[in-house]
Amino acid sequence: MKPIIELKNGKLVEVGKSRGFGSANKTIIDKFLLDEFDPKFPVYFGYTQNIQLAETLRENTLIQRSISNTGIYQIGPSIGSHLGCKGIAIAYVKK
Repeated sequence: MKPIIELKNGKLVEVGKSRGFGSANKTIIDKFLLDEFDPKFPVYFGYTQNIQLAETLRENTLIQRSISNTGIYQIGPSIGSHLGCKGIAIAYVKK
């Protein structure tokens, strides 16, 4: 089981679980697509240990939504310890 966590009011909270990496990847993208993000701010894709996972997440997201300003960054240990070695993330500002 892969936990799906979200930063809410400065705290990490679990918002769901997915069975397997592919399902977790799809869940993260689906959540992003449902949220209304502010295009004035960049969208960042994060990873804990494997940058290729973040690159795949970014590619799969860009197929479904046009985003002009993106970046890929490694997640630090404070949040990464909650995500594990194959952790991935999308960080964005909601409207």
